[in-house]
Amino acid sequence: MKLSSTVSTTLLVLAAVGSHLVSGHGYLVQPLAKFVSVNIDKTQYSSTIDSNKLFPGGSFNTHPTINIKSFLEHYKKSKYKSLKAMINDNQVLVSDDATATCGFSSPEKTSHGALNDTIYWGRNDDITMLRAPGPVRNLVR
Repeated sequence: MKLSSTVSTTLLVLAAVGSHLVSGHGYLVQPLAKFVSVNIDKTQYSSTIDSNKLFPGGSFNTHPTINIKSFLEHYKKSKYKSLKAMINDNQVLVSDDATATCGFSSPEKTSHGALNDTIYWGRNDDITMLRAPGPVRNLVR
């Protein structure tokens, strides 16, 4: 497909202008986490896990429903009793600012103890976003 220079320029401008408005990932907003620096992009990944290395033969690059099903099937057969243990054993930090235990959050600045039955996950601090029910926390422990 060949695009005209006008269309190409328009797409580039829209991508450049719109990119600062996008907050594609989220973070814990209630209880509100404090971060290692105000200059940290709270929505970026602090670490990654190579899913194909961790669970060979799994399907992790298709429709989200298929990816989740594949992950759950492999996870249930794995040695891991919690997501926390799986992450601790397999994560690769992608930023010098991140730590393996807390990512970009600062435990010295924030300590809420155990999570409540409901946590809020979002893209801003005012709790007008996604809600995650309590069972999620049981996977992380």
